Amino acid sequence: MVKITPPAGFNTLLTIFDHNGVQVQPSHQLYQLIDSTRKTILSCPGFLEAIAEATFIQPQPLSSPAVGQRARDIRHYLWTARLLIQCRNFDDYGRTTPLDQHGSRVIMELHGGLVAQWFRLQNRDYITRFFTRNRNNLRLLTCCLHIVVLHEYMHVITNRFGPQNDTPPRVTDPTGGGTEMGFWAEGWLSQHGKAIFVFDKGQTMNFARLHSLHFVRQDNTFIQITKSEHGILKTLARGKWRPMPQRIEYQGNDWIGMSAHSDRARPA
Repeated sequence: MVKITPPAGFNTLLTIFDHNGVQVQPSHQLYQLIDSTRKTILSCPGFLEAIAEATFIQPQPLSSPAVGQRARDIRHYLWTARLLIQCRNFDDYGRTTPLDQHGSRVIMELHGGLVAQWFRLQNRDYITRFFTRNRNNLRLLTCCLHIVVLHEYMHVITNRFGPQNDTPPRVTDPTGGGTEMGFWAEGWLSQHGKAIFVFDKGQTMNFARLHSLHFVRQDNTFIQITKSEHGILKTLARGKWRPMPQRIEYQGNDWIGMSAHSDRARPA
């Protein structure tokens, strides 16, 4: 990781509204989580270069001057783009809409139920929140929220720089993260595959019944992180994804998928 310093003279503030439609300030926990996800991208040169390479129609060597310049352009863009972030209920976990062809103004939407449950766990009284079970529930949910924000940031970048068909990058980890750049980014950071949110049986999209987090390859092999693994959850909840601790790999194809972002849902 590298030290993050914004360009001189630029206002790096985001405009964020919570699930109740209230604008949150930079000192607010939700604001800090979203901003820390952006800084995860900015602080990892290898990740930024891989993203930059993916924006070219024709493959480019990572060491090429063009990729280096594009990585610098993306870094500058992430510091200067005006993002309006809202939380509301809809069928996907997140979605991103550019407001102009240059990508200088973008709306990012996050699932209101996900944010609302995260708020509920954050705002429990101190003693209740820090029982091990409640603390790990919060950390698992924080990891999932980081993933959704990261995924949407990939759309923010591809809306500005291309490629227009939103194909995943061609370089570095061949994890088969998915059919779009957001899923690929999850595979790059996890060093395995795209993220799937696993709920208690029959409780899909009920964030109070989130069971575990899987990272799944296209061949259906996966690694999992459960609520009992407080050490790794603590690290990931802070936005520190690389290097991913070594995990046992499982084989499974008995999960029910949906389309687009919502194929994250998987019964336990």
